[in-house]
Amino acid sequence: MAADSRDAIIQLLAREPGAATIAGAGGAIAMEMLWELVRCALQGLALWWYDHRDVLREEVVATAMNALWVGFERAGRGERWAPENR
Repeated sequence: MAADSRDAIIQLLAREPGAATIAGAGGAIAMEMLWELVRCALQGLALWWYDHRDVLREEVVATAMNALWVGFERAGRGERWAPENR
């Protein structure tokens, strides 16, 4: 079940315009790394929320969507982080 859901979400992520920009490439390994990042972020937020049950669900969802999907939007426009040359 976990593998099936992972595969389905990877396919969904791969169709996002900014996915290749975020992942650095469009290959299978890059999409797996992207999935792992999303999975860990959401699981971490869920664990945090468990300890902060006074926070409304809507606030938690908005935080996740703003952090993750807005990032996809910016990447879809071609924005990309790059280390400074030192």
